Amino acid sequence: MHRPLLPILLVSLLCGAVSAASAPTVQSVLGAGQRWQVTVEKNQAAPAALNLKESITIPGIGLLLQTSNRQQGVLYSIGNVKSSPAVPEHLRVEWMGAATPYQLCVILRPSGQTTLKAFSGFAFHTLNEANAYLSRGTPGDAPRCTFTRVK
Repeated sequence: MHRPLLPILLVSLLCGAVSAASAPTVQSVLGAGQRWQVTVEKNQAAPAALNLKESITIPGIGLLLQTSNRQQGVLYSIGNVKSSPAVPEHLRVEWMGAATPYQLCVILRPSGQTTLKAFSGFAFHTLNEANAYLSRGTPGDAPRCTFTRVK
């Protein structure tokens, strides 16, 4: 009676592993040749557009995608729990624009968000502010930002 359960259990475990492996990851969603936009809540400026041109895999860190001017782009970090302080998985979006005082959008744990076509995080003026958010996990009074793929 117990014998037929073993093959069924193995099949169900294998099916679960296959479906988990086939689920999209942040790294598989981001790519060169894509167009994304970042919007900062409570900001009068139009969304900033990022046309991602170049994709570079950085061993042990994640993925870097840059626009043609290399001053705008997206860094996907897989995180590092061994560093001090620990750095969680995150997306850091940087853009240039005189119309907005914000230059960075940081999305913590993007893999945990429900859709991988739009990510939600917080906007910051400087890299120091963004790094402080990564280390403490609270955004302070930073406004929300959205990073969305456009076709």
